Amino acid sequence: MKKKYSTRSLSYTVAVKVDGKLRHITFEKLSSNFKGLAYITGDEKIQKALESTKAFGHSFTLDKKFRPEEEPSEPKEEGQTPSGKELTEKSFATVNEAKDFFNKEHGILVSKLMTRSAISMEAEKLGFEVQFDNQ
Repeated sequence: MKKKYSTRSLSYTVAVKVDGKLRHITFEKLSSNFKGLAYITGDEKIQKALESTKAFGHSFTLDKKFRPEEEPSEPKEEGQTPSGKELTEKSFATVNEAKDFFNKEHGILVSKLMTRSAISMEAEKLGFEVQFDNQ
């Protein structure tokens, strides 16, 4: 199972031994909303090595709220959702217009629709491909 390790540092790398070899694990910024850096892995050997370091629990922690999204078994084609459904194209003049539409028509929280990329991700889940007129 994938686990997510987080740190509030601006730059962070930890050295761990995995199968007798030294590995450098570099934490990276995952999104603009996330404060700090993170490292996600499904490798149980790396997880065990990270959790046995002195830095674990101090310099970085395990994110217990992390729920890995299930990855699609096949790569999706352009213009299709992960389930293979065709996307319906929807155009908006502004980000606010898109927020209003997805909030009122589909009940998506406005806080999940703060950027164009966030709107596009939520729209894709609903089967829409979003275009902005002023791009």
